[in-house]
Amino acid sequence: LSVGTGYFLRREWWWRVGVLGSLLMIAGLLVATRSTTSQAITLLAPAVMPVVLLVALLPRRVIWGIVLGVLAALSVAALLWVAVVDLAGGDPWGPMRGVTFTSRTDLWSFVLDEIAKRPWFGAGYASFWSIDPSIQPSLKTDMWFGVYAIINEGHQGYLDLLATGGIFGFVGGMAVVLRTLCIGGLAITRAAPAALAWRDGTLARPTAVFHLTLLICLLVHNFTESNLFFNNSVLAVAFVLA
Repeated sequence: LSVGTGYFLRREWWWRVGVLGSLLMIAGLLVATRSTTSQAITLLAPAVMPVVLLVALLPRRVIWGIVLGVLAALSVAALLWVAVVDLAGGDPWGPMRGVTFTSRTDLWSFVLDEIAKRPWFGAGYASFWSIDPSIQPSLKTDMWFGVYAIINEGHQGYLDLLATGGIFGFVGGMAVVLRTLCIGGLAITRAAPAALAWRDGTLARPTAVFHLTLLICLLVHNFTESNLFFNNSVLAVAFVLA
């Protein structure tokens, strides 16, 4: 994302050739990692961001109308799915049965049980995974990740936020996230084209797009990984900087 942004910041042909060469090498490394989540996000971003950019340039009332409309459409679609499948005597969760997301569902089930023990304030910031082994909850279970593996995250950033901060921490954290997204969208509408930005020393629109894209990708990434508000994660630091 950051290297790709550089392509639109400069006009020199040698700069753009160098950027494209770097992108090819980075793409090869990404494929070599076999990270399904990262590969999916990388393929999704170029399709989603043009839509986000078009929406960001609309009046604020229209933007809120689109956001609420999309949420309403998703909610109606989910209700219709449940109703139709239930009338047919089927299982609404049938397509998801047996899907483990590479054994992540075991972790999520464990984290949900721990959240239920401390629902309001959680275990405390950074006080759930990488802490004293004698009190670390995951090492006190007989599940596979308590015996055969070293796990230092729940592989679901939102569940980890609930586990460590409780409901109060989760609401506060998501308020920060939503506020940051709004600032990122506003920055795009106020940023200048790259040529003008370099001349005037202001924020360039490609850079503003990169910041918002990174934020959205991190939020999607946290559905199967954890780096939201972590104190020892490179991606968490990138989130703060963006």
